[in-house]
Amino acid sequence: MKSKYSNLSAGSLLLAVLLTSSILSCTSDKAGEHTTTLYAYEVDIAAESYSAGVLRYMEAELYKGNRLHTKTYYNNDQSVKGVEKYTYEDQDSLPESSTYFGPEGEILARYTFINKDGHQVQRNGYDGSTDELLRQERYQYDSRGYKITKLLFDSQDQMQKKYLFAHDQYGNEMEVQVVDPTNKTLIKEEFEIALVDEKNRWMEKWGYVRGDRFPKTFYKQSFSK
Repeated sequence: MKSKYSNLSAGSLLLAVLLTSSILSCTSDKAGEHTTTLYAYEVDIAAESYSAGVLRYMEAELYKGNRLHTKTYYNNDQSVKGVEKYTYEDQDSLPESSTYFGPEGEILARYTFINKDGHQVQRNGYDGSTDELLRQERYQYDSRGYKITKLLFDSQDQMQKKYLFAHDQYGNEMEVQVVDPTNKTLIKEEFEIALVDEKNRWMEKWGYVRGDRFPKTFYKQSFSK
């Protein structure tokens, strides 16, 4: 598959390939394990053209079967920012809790989840040292099962922000809008999908902010098999 839109620099592409290959080499011999990796790049604009530039951040999700096992967050230099490990208490495919570790293995945060009808409907975040409640996230889904709303609350149950999502018929996220408690729009990003795989999952897309002529971010997603 080839996209006519993206133009990754040789250095960025090489780093992405090396990291993905490293992940795959560790998991390819373990049945049922697969990884989804997300890359977000700044966009370089020159004259009337644009291309993917410097890596802004990346994330890698490791699944065992249909269960999310760990999610690793990386800085823009591809050093590990943190790792979230998920815990399951029964045969349900949704986690009950997770622990977020810093790059040195220190516990920075803990999370508990509330699941209902096959969806995660709430996520509570606690300080890793004191177990003090810091924030709450509540989610809503449409009839197709796609997440359409994320409500962010502080520890006093006061809403801070609302995230609104729109999807295409395949479940690919096409728009995200962030509003404040008064419903004033803080930011709105629309996505132009440039490449999909055989399952119609997006693999490359551009993110446009507030209707700008040129995109702000280039996103790349890969799936191990």
